[in-house]
Amino acid sequence: MFRVLCIFVLLLASQSVTAKVVRSIPAATSALNKNTKKSTELSKSRRFSFLPDGLKSGIASGLAAIVAKVILQPFDTIKTVQQYQTATNLGPIGTGIDIVKKRGIAGLWSGIGVTVIGSSPSVAIYFGVYSSCKKRLSLMFPSNMKYVVVALSAMIGNTIASVFRVPYEVFKQRIQAGQHLSTWEAVSYSWKNEGLIGLFGGGKLTSQIFRDVPYAIVTLVSYEILQSLLTKLVYDIETSRKINRIIDKNENDKSIFETKKVKDAVCGSAAGGLGTLVTTPMDVIKTRMMTSNRYSSVVEASLDIAKKEGLGTFFVGTIHRLAHKIPANGIFFLCYELFKTMLDVPSDVEANG
Repeated sequence: MFRVLCIFVLLLASQSVTAKVVRSIPAATSALNKNTKKSTELSKSRRFSFLPDGLKSGIASGLAAIVAKVILQPFDTIKTVQQYQTATNLGPIGTGIDIVKKRGIAGLWSGIGVTVIGSSPSVAIYFGVYSSCKKRLSLMFPSNMKYVVVALSAMIGNTIASVFRVPYEVFKQRIQAGQHLSTWEAVSYSWKNEGLIGLFGGGKLTSQIFRDVPYAIVTLVSYEILQSLLTKLVYDIETSRKINRIIDKNENDKSIFETKKVKDAVCGSAAGGLGTLVTTPMDVIKTRMMTSNRYSSVVEASLDIAKKEGLGTFFVGTIHRLAHKIPANGIFFLCYELFKTMLDVPSDVEANG
């Protein structure tokens, strides 16, 4: 009887141990999966750790610029043709139809090759320098002057980038205006008749900087302000809803602006539109100076246009420039933030935290 009792106790003990082991297996598996997931995420986050953040920002912006330029080149072509023609009654749609009749549908993408080749490096330089300057200046200025830091960084970044942007802008606008049929023809003509210095002379570099620097300051400062405002607005709305129990725990009723990608696109579009309005007069002057050799300075071009064609000429192409720049900036900032995430560029909070 004693032996039977001992065997019975041993069986119960073995079943208890077995049950504990079996129960512990899912927990151990779950912990292992979590550790594996963390390890995978950590390894992913270190894929591009050997690259400086400024360089990664430059690469992200260059790739984003290609996407935006290819999609919206027709609007830029129509705008350039309108600004180039000194006397025309054609509106944006009429100008577009005229381009298609003379050059075919591909004519709307005139200069796309030189645009992609030229714009990507210059945009990469612009945002690479901007990102690096912003990071360093943030350490020098108090936190309540962050928009001053953004403005100074944008000014430095786009001043340097403008120097690299001038040659491709000259070639692109001359092709769009119909002066040359190909990039090679435009380059050959400029090399033979103007030389390397001629691409920057005659006020071309000055007009580029006078347009690009204000545009960069207005656009990037506006973008940062709108990002802050929308983030705070969404937080306040969602907090209020939760306090008032408007949203059920099981209900997935998120505001559209809570999606970061949509917020980036909305802020980029609005900021780009504002920057475009402010700099359209300078864009007209730049187009005239790059597509002709009639002027030697920005002041001369401004006075001549105002005297012969009236002040309204400074806003020619505004509609199509807005139609181009608003979606272009939305696409650009959406892709820029996406590529930054892919390249593991830390956000402002992470960088300053």
